[in-house]
Amino acid sequence: ARRRASLRTLGVEPDAHDDLAVGYIVTAQEEERSRLARELHDDLAPRIALAASEVQALRIDPAGASERALRLERQLAELAKDFQLFSRRLYPTALDRLDLAEAIEFECRSVEERSGLWIDFESRNVPRTLPKLAVVCLYRVCQESLSNVAKHSRAEEARVVIEAGDDGLTLTVSDSGIGFDSKTTKGNSGILSMRERARLAGGRFEVRSRRGVGTEIVAFIPVAWTDEGLAHAAHA
Repeated sequence: ARRRASLRTLGVEPDAHDDLAVGYIVTAQEEERSRLARELHDDLAPRIALAASEVQALRIDPAGASERALRLERQLAELAKDFQLFSRRLYPTALDRLDLAEAIEFECRSVEERSGLWIDFESRNVPRTLPKLAVVCLYRVCQESLSNVAKHSRAEEARVVIEAGDDGLTLTVSDSGIGFDSKTTKGNSGILSMRERARLAGGRFEVRSRRGVGTEIVAFIPVAWTDEGLAHAAHA
């Protein structure tokens, strides 16, 4: 029941063949929640406690208040930034106020700021209004892909392209990093989650990588354009 409820949140009515796919997604979600819980317990909570101790020290002993206040200001600014990242991993609030291309570009700039990675972003003919399932799927694939690039590729730059074609939307995330043997990713929960998201949206997902030559991830989601939507895609 939990798996089927998760599938319905993606906008898809489940059937018997979807259980295994949703199982992959739910497993990935649980692993991500576990990581977030550890971050709260091991990182953010102690930092909040440290900031509280700084406030207490200021109250008890105002000597050196200016230096302490400056240190506290830096701590709170870093905490605010990390909480924004934490919140975005739980739910992509950018999708509530931005269209898909804007949200993906925003994610690119956020990753640049956090990691120092330079990301070349390009949007080609992407309409502002799109099916929610396609939007969430492609945004999450981009988010996971860029996270992997920043953490594992050792690349200094990456490229993200989102484009609309006659039969749907294609997202490509590539880098020139160290690459990997794609045969070893079969049990990787992040890859499985991206692959199954694309499958549940009726699309395709492909990982192309070799050691020493970088990685390219391609996700395609079909969209049945209306006449207006197709015209928008053709002239955006």
